[in-house]
Amino acid sequence: MRYAFLLFFIFYTISLFGQNDSTKKIIFGSDYDYPPYEFINKKGEYDGFHVDIMRAIGKEMGYEVEIQLGDWTNIREELEQPKGRINVADMFYSEERVAKIDYLPHHDVVSYIIVRNKKSPTVKSISQLKNQTIVVTANAIAEEYIKKEDSTIKMIQAVTELHALKIIASGRCNYAIINQYTAHKFIEEHNFDNLAVSEEFVFSKNLSFVVKKGNKKLAKDIEEGMNRIKENRIYSELYVKWFDNEKEAYTILLKRLKWIAAILLLVIVVVGSWVFTLRKQVRIKTKTLRNEVEERQKIQKLLFDKNAELEKRNYELDKFVYSVSHNVRSPIASALGLINVIQIEFEENTNLSFYVSNIGKSLHKLDYYVNKILAYVANKNFKVKKERIHFDGFISQLIEEAKFVEGAEGVEFKKEITQEINFYSDTERLYIILECLIANSIEYKTQREKKSFVKISVRVTRMHASIIIEDNGQGIEEEQLDKVFEMFYRGNERSQGAGLGLYVVKQTVDQLEGTLQLQSNYKTGSIFTLQIPNSGKESKDNLILQ
Repeated sequence: MRYAFLLFFIFYTISLFGQNDSTKKIIFGSDYDYPPYEFINKKGEYDGFHVDIMRAIGKEMGYEVEIQLGDWTNIREELEQPKGRINVADMFYSEERVAKIDYLPHHDVVSYIIVRNKKSPTVKSISQLKNQTIVVTANAIAEEYIKKEDSTIKMIQAVTELHALKIIASGRCNYAIINQYTAHKFIEEHNFDNLAVSEEFVFSKNLSFVVKKGNKKLAKDIEEGMNRIKENRIYSELYVKWFDNEKEAYTILLKRLKWIAAILLLVIVVVGSWVFTLRKQVRIKTKTLRNEVEERQKIQKLLFDKNAELEKRNYELDKFVYSVSHNVRSPIASALGLINVIQIEFEENTNLSFYVSNIGKSLHKLDYYVNKILAYVANKNFKVKKERIHFDGFISQLIEEAKFVEGAEGVEFKKEITQEINFYSDTERLYIILECLIANSIEYKTQREKKSFVKISVRVTRMHASIIIEDNGQGIEEEQLDKVFEMFYRGNERSQGAGLGLYVVKQTVDQLEGTLQLQSNYKTGSIFTLQIPNSGKESKDNLILQ
């Protein structure tokens, strides 16, 4: 009898373990009010993009799927606890979270903006919120970002992002950091007429699915399931369902992309022409007013008022151009993403692939022009930063990226770096300068039989960095040397650009208080010589390269 009971216990235990091994279950937990990713709809059902994705992955991989939406703080704690029921969630990436959970490859990028009560002053960045009090969602990515960026900012924790908007709408606080999508959606749905959103992004983060720390089997299965639903178009259908209200066939979508590309190109041309015309009018008017001042001192006050008006228009113009260019990039990126989807799904349709490829090339060119406009406005209005630069790695990175530029095949890149002390300047602005000059050398490379080359030489002293970019390209005719740095000037018929590259270079060098000289012989080559001040303080850290 004793042995029979023991055998029964052993077989019962084995059956339990076998049942647990065969039952695969995803328990997905997240915020109960974070549309369009997850939320509770009007019928009281769990709904959203990530809810649908989890169910599709579970069906594909043979997992039972349970959805549990609730207070985010509690959901996150249960995920991070080894014995918590929730084994899958969605999170933004941060270094602090890696120690407690395992991330899967990201599938989306989400940007956060500042929302304010209209009675409060307009702010464009976190630096303007110093010593202020703002609202953030408890234990969410915005709270972690603020703690890391500025410890002087005080935070009020909201349960959800809708709760955060209600707080600032009631006047209990003036500012909140909110996901841009949910901010616009909730403001429209709940008629928050006293709230306004910033045009600039505060930060952007990768959004991924996560699993409990060490659960590699589940992570691998979910990643495999994601790949499968992308291959069989389920992911694309769900993306269109939640992020695009127009659910038409891909042929109709292709026609819309053509119209979008044409409209965007027209907007850029109109805005660019308007900018050029208005700036020309500004220069003419300013010169006229100055002549009048010299001739008649009694109109000095009128000149002051006119100049003030022109400066205001110039500022509003820069703001408008930056806002339009920034907003134009978003639909361009969306269009390029949809083009990639079409090319993958219809790669066997050569005619469709040909048309889509040409549209993609036009959009890439349009994106390049928009980037140049953004670089110009940012250089003019953003404060110069002081960062330490190691030229050896910096130039190597530029050369590696230049090798992928159209026309770079067959070009030999050379570098000579002499740096024995630390050098300080604005990394982003210096990158814009050198990237434009190297790209210019590639575009106008020699058409002769001898091998094309681009040589970058750097010599760093305590006072400045001397940078020389030399090529053996087609060169510039002498009568054009004084014009190449003008806005919209194109040197010859080979030029494919908008005439902004060297103009942006000159403006950026001036912003860094540097100098730029050009030597060129037609059909021989060109030499650009830069001198950029070393803006580091005289200290031990600036005497010996570390």
